[in-house]
Amino acid sequence: MTVWPEPHYASADIKEKLVALTNNRNALLRRWEERWENLQLILEVYQFARDAAVAEAWLIAQQPYLKSQELGHTIDEVESLIKKHEAFEKSAAAQEDRFSALTRLTTFEVKEMKRRQELAEAAEREKREREAAEAAAAAAQDAVDRAASPEQQPQELAAVAPSTSKQTPAKPARLSTGPSTSISSPPSTGKIKSRSRSKSPFRSFRWKTAKKLIAGSHHSDDEEGASPGGEDEGVEGTLVRKHEWESAAKRASNRSWDKVYVVAKGGRMSFYKDQKAYSASPEQCWRAEAPLDLTGAAVEVAANYTKKRHVFRLRLASGAEFLLQAHDEAEMSWWLEGLRARTAAPASRSHTLPAPAKDEPKRRSFFTLKKN
Repeated sequence: MTVWPEPHYASADIKEKLVALTNNRNALLRRWEERWENLQLILEVYQFARDAAVAEAWLIAQQPYLKSQELGHTIDEVESLIKKHEAFEKSAAAQEDRFSALTRLTTFEVKEMKRRQELAEAAEREKREREAAEAAAAAAQDAVDRAASPEQQPQELAAVAPSTSKQTPAKPARLSTGPSTSISSPPSTGKIKSRSRSKSPFRSFRWKTAKKLIAGSHHSDDEEGASPGGEDEGVEGTLVRKHEWESAAKRASNRSWDKVYVVAKGGRMSFYKDQKAYSASPEQCWRAEAPLDLTGAAVEVAANYTKKRHVFRLRLASGAEFLLQAHDEAEMSWWLEGLRARTAAPASRSHTLPAPAKDEPKRRSFFTLKKN
């Protein structure tokens, strides 16, 4: 016969203490994890502040050189300035990764945006539930009111009967207009207004412009009755440009990246210093460059160029080639769609420009002069 030992007199208290200790340990671990996450977020914020301070200091240090109007008076001085400018370009290229890292959102900002989005969704959900409850309460109250006053229905029918009897002689006049006519339904302007409410009031401006470009490319050749003075709205915006090739066999003399304002309209692409310069004088392009002819041009993503992101290539029929950098993937797709629509379609008849003269004297750069 097996004899089991008697339980300890304090076993219940010991079990209760162990449960409390386990709960306290789990709470301590949770607090430790939360504190660790907060410390990581703060560290990332301070690293961002440090990188931003370094980038700002570099920009401030380059301002005197950029504001300098000195161009040199002798060949040696000019060559020295050219070397300084090349060193400046190398330094700017080295700082490019740092500036691109500053454009990325920190984990703290991402979490804050997610929190605000969740709050907005919760408020919208609560608003919809409140409106549904109010509508249900109004419908229930209406049903109760109708059930509580059934004796008013004969009076309402009696009041409506004289008015309908007065309008009965006018019915044959409307029906006699033709066999296809029928009693017209009363206008429901209130319902039409409620149904015409926009489902997406915050559409993207670029998406609207892209839809116009697609519609214009499909209907420009089919609509013969359209007025010949219709204008091409064009695509325009700020891009970073690099001139790679002047022709199929000659590389460009200046292959640095420049921030320009691009306007593609009527089968032509023009470059300006900024939007203000374009608005002030559209005929005066950046650095007195002639507009590019997009007829027969090829536009594609520069997959083999890995130094920068969101870069696409524009190759003209003459052999000239440009690299253009957009701000993000969506903007690059928008530019690709707009430029392809203009390279495929002929130039607008109201904006045709004369072709550049072949016997135009070649513009020589001051820096290509040879020393004697």
